[in-house]
Amino acid sequence: MQSDGENVTGPMPHAGSGKIIAVYRGGTVTEEEFSKYIGFMSLMNQEYMNVEQYSPYQKTVLKPYIGHKVLASRLGEMSDEAKKILDTQVDTFYAYVKQAAEVDTALNKRMEEAGLSDSDIKYFFRLITAVGDAEVNKITDDAVMAIFEETRMDYYIVTLRHILVGTTDMSAGEVLRTEEAALHRIQEVKTKLEAGGDWHVLAKAYSDDPGSSDNGGLYEWQTAGGFITEFKHAVNEQAVGEIGVPVKTPYGYHVIQVEQREEISFEKLTEDHKAAIRQMLASEAMERFMSNELEDLITEIDLSASNEEG
Repeated sequence: MQSDGENVTGPMPHAGSGKIIAVYRGGTVTEEEFSKYIGFMSLMNQEYMNVEQYSPYQKTVLKPYIGHKVLASRLGEMSDEAKKILDTQVDTFYAYVKQAAEVDTALNKRMEEAGLSDSDIKYFFRLITAVGDAEVNKITDDAVMAIFEETRMDYYIVTLRHILVGTTDMSAGEVLRTEEAALHRIQEVKTKLEAGGDWHVLAKAYSDDPGSSDNGGLYEWQTAGGFITEFKHAVNEQAVGEIGVPVKTPYGYHVIQVEQREEISFEKLTEDHKAAIRQMLASEAMERFMSNELEDLITEIDLSASNEEG
C-alpha cells in the first residue's frame, strides 16, 4: 500500500532507514531523511546550510517538510498529462542542478556533504512541486476574479512622468538631504512645472531617480500595482494631466503627472497576472494549513539526537 503521497512522488529513497525523529498521522520522518531534505533545500537557498548546526531552527524547517508529506498523501491519482508535466519539471530542474554543479564547486561540495543522490534530488523536488501545483490548481476562476475585484486599481495601466527629490539613497542606505530640504526642493520643481517648465530639463536637473531622470521622468504602460504604495495611490487617484501635490515615499518626495490611465477588466487581465493571483491564494492556503491544521497532525518530534551530534 502506498503512503506519504508515493502515488505522486514515488517512494522516499532509503525510506525507513535511521532514527525516527518525527511521527505524524500517517507517517514518520527519519533523521537521515531530514538531513537530506535540509541538504536539498540548501541547494536553492544557502540560508538552509546552517540549519543542522542551530537546533532552534530545525523544528521550523521540519514542520513544513512534514506538511508537504501530509498534503502529498492527500493527492489523488494524477492524469497521464499531469504526470508528464511533472516529470518534465523534475527532469528540467535535475538537469539544471547537475549542470550548475559542474561549474560551481561550492554547490558540488554541498551536494556531496549532504550525501544527496540523484534520486534524492528528484524526490524532494517532485514532492514540493506536486504539492505546490496541486494547491494552485485548487484555486477557482471565481476566487481569482474576487481578488481582482478587491484590488482592481492595482491593475490599472498608467503612463506618467515624475521627478523624485530623494531623502535617502535606498541602495546605499545613505541620507541625501533632510526632509525639510527635500520638501522645499520638490515644491520648487512643482512651481516650475506649473509655469510650463520642460520635464526633460527639470528631470535632468532635479531628479534622483536614475531610471527616469534622463528621459523626462517618463514611465510608460506600467501596472500601478508595481509601484510603492504611496506612489500607486497617487497615480491611480490623481487627475490625468494634473501636476499633483508632492507625494512622500520612503525614497523622498515625488511630483507626478499622469499622462494616461487605463482601467483593465478581468477579461483583459493577462495570464501572468492571473497566475500570480492563483499563486498568492495557493500560498495563503498552504500557510493556513501549516499554521492551523498541521500542528494537530504531528504527534511527536524528537530532535535530541540531531542536536547532540551538531
